[in-house]
Amino acid sequence: MTDSATRQGPRNTPGLGRRASLAGLLVALGGGAAASVRPLPSLLALSGFGALAAGVRWPVIPMTALVVAGPLETAITLPGALAPVGLTKVASAYAVIAVLGHALLTRHRFRGDQIYGLGLGMACLALLSAAASPDPGTSLSTAIRLAGAVALLVVVSEFGTGHHVRTVMWAWTTVTAAVTLPALLMFVTGQTQLLRTDTADPNDFAVLMAIALPMAVFLAGRSTSSLAGRALAAGCVGLLVVSVLLTLSRGAVAGLVVGTLWHLGAEPRHRRGLSGVLLAGAGVIAVAAAALAPLVTEALTRKEVSASYNVASRLSGWRLALELSVDHPTLGIGPGLFGTYYREGTDTPPGAFALEVTHNTYLGVLTEMGLPALLVLLTLLGLSWTRMTALRSASILTCAEQGAAATVRTCLLIGLVAVTFSSQEYSPPLWLLAGLASAVAAKRGVTPASDRACC
Repeated sequence: MTDSATRQGPRNTPGLGRRASLAGLLVALGGGAAASVRPLPSLLALSGFGALAAGVRWPVIPMTALVVAGPLETAITLPGALAPVGLTKVASAYAVIAVLGHALLTRHRFRGDQIYGLGLGMACLALLSAAASPDPGTSLSTAIRLAGAVALLVVVSEFGTGHHVRTVMWAWTTVTAAVTLPALLMFVTGQTQLLRTDTADPNDFAVLMAIALPMAVFLAGRSTSSLAGRALAAGCVGLLVVSVLLTLSRGAVAGLVVGTLWHLGAEPRHRRGLSGVLLAGAGVIAVAAAALAPLVTEALTRKEVSASYNVASRLSGWRLALELSVDHPTLGIGPGLFGTYYREGTDTPPGAFALEVTHNTYLGVLTEMGLPALLVLLTLLGLSWTRMTALRSASILTCAEQGAAATVRTCLLIGLVAVTFSSQEYSPPLWLLAGLASAVAAKRGVTPASDRACC
């Protein structure tokens, strides 16, 4: 049996070790000399070099850093001059440099998956749209966010194969669940009316959690041999279920309902386990609802007051998006410029509430980047879906790998529904799932029957 994951390791490892040791010695000598003059900057520089060297040697490190940057950015703002840049852009730059360094030093051959071309094509269309837009500065800044998301897709696809598929799932699930803890604390203490983080909109945060939930359920099952690991994953399931509901995000809840019903119908072998999870989840929800009844009631009341206006503004935004897409069919109006056009198109006075995004990923891509970009995105998502459909029962996969394929497909369905009510084209979730689908599909060879006994 062969696996593309075996090609992740460095070729000519002894040569790489000697080069790394020599480079480390030279940097240590230089850093020691500089530390006597400027200790703190020298320490930071040495730490950065150490992280880069580790990433070059073990590409799973920058891959994991890039995966967790998305959830972490919803709660963490970088200090000083890095604050406007954002954590995901920093992680993307680190991952790209480390992965390219790894490829150069080890002669690593990239798989050349079809989705790489689709992702890079999407990024190129975004850059072209930014160059042709009336506000190239804003559009270019937004297009760079998309480039970071494409980097996530490629890095996860290339280095998330084999057992690292679970590494990606664990990283996304545990960090997303951890970020919910301070958000829950703010909600319980009355600092927020809806569950949200410091920097993320409740609907955007809900999409991250909704996609993490099936991964947590999968990791809490038999695919995890450690009892402690199962307990950790089960705790993540409880946190994520309660937190998603407290955001009162209709899109995320709709995605979870559709995804759960689909999985129950399409995966008969998972029905018993998933039914148990649903019963346990209902119990957790009941306990949380009883404990937080006054806060939940107030949140629902506030949501009801603003519901009609929210629906009206979004419908207005969708109509405007369709009109703009007819006027700018090829390259769109430019990434990140919908808010400007919305204020002009609806005569919204300065300082008044105005939509900044379309609250629909498909319309957002169509409006801001044009019809070709939307077709590329739909092709990418469609390819990911068909791959997971073909692999979820393939004999070349072990039982756990089949479960991973089925889980990724359900996550994709949840995401496809949820982003109908949320703008996620420049954010990690969909790109992470496409990368995971490619990583699972990278499996090659024939699995012995003994490996499939757990099915």
